[in-house]
Amino acid sequence: MGDDVVWLANVLADVRSDLEVLCSRFGVLNICGFVLESVAEVFPTWFSGRRRRVLVASIVYLSLLIARGARKGFLKQVLDLCGASKPAVRDAVSRFAFVDWDAGFVYLDPNLYESLSRKMRLPQHVKRYTISDFVKNRIWSYAPGLYQHLEVVCIRNSKKDCVTLLFENPDEVKNILLSIYKTPLAAKLVAEKLFTPIAEALQIAESPQKLAEKLFTNPEDVAKLLKQMLNAKSINK
Repeated sequence: MGDDVVWLANVLADVRSDLEVLCSRFGVLNICGFVLESVAEVFPTWFSGRRRRVLVASIVYLSLLIARGARKGFLKQVLDLCGASKPAVRDAVSRFAFVDWDAGFVYLDPNLYESLSRKMRLPQHVKRYTISDFVKNRIWSYAPGLYQHLEVVCIRNSKKDCVTLLFENPDEVKNILLSIYKTPLAAKLVAEKLFTPIAEALQIAESPQKLAEKLFTNPEDVAKLLKQMLNAKSINK
């Protein structure tokens, strides 16, 4: 047995002992165990370099999000009990989870999602995290007809959903928007709707309005920016 395996086993044993107390208090002991096992299976290096209290707080917080949904106030309770800092825990959890507070969804890295799915039945509010799914869910919540119509045209023309196509070939999305809405102004307004959740998910500094403008003036720049930001978000890899 290698040193790394022994080290991880010792870390997991220490964290598991702390979780038994905290997760029992929150009523999510079983889920904490599943989350700990899955994180160790999918991201064993995640445990390296983080303080024990940060590891414990992150597992408890993620377990609460999975069990009870995107409710604010959980993080403060966990931090108060564990003594971990908010930035450290948020950074640790962001490695494999993203919370859409407005829609109430908890998105998990696809590998973590698959691992947990083999261990437990995940609630409806827990989703596999991809940019396409996040954007679809967000747009569907405020403009279902708009996205449904776009999706039909994108799939008919390219055999791909609109968000995937936007990342792979923004020029084609531009042409589709112009073919549907006829005028550049109307097409740009719809493009803004697409870019709003994308900019949020990828933490792009440029506004959706500027991204929509670039789509129609220099789609190659849009493609480069989206690829760069996607690669920078570890959860999307």
